Amino acid sequence: MTNYEYFLKMAGIADTRIPSLYVAMDDLHKAVSYMDKGNRERLEIAAPWVMEAVNHYASTDPILTSFHLKRQRWGDTDVEPFAE
Repeated sequence: MTNYEYFLKMAGIADTRIPSLYVAMDDLHKAVSYMDKGNRERLEIAAPWVMEAVNHYASTDPILTSFHLKRQRWGDTDVEPFAE
């Protein structure tokens, strides 16, 4: 069991849901890791909660990369995420 899976278990998540949540977060972390800095900055503006989730996931394993956030919390944005 990974540290993130243990975190989910301690949070009371059903054992049957833990594997799919772990895979989803691992895939999300990989996707963000493959982005260049400019795209990560755009993602942070458009969907800062994604970066927060990725960084929380990374904090459970010292081998994973965390990303410096310019904003302190997801509500600190003046961008309309779905504006055309």
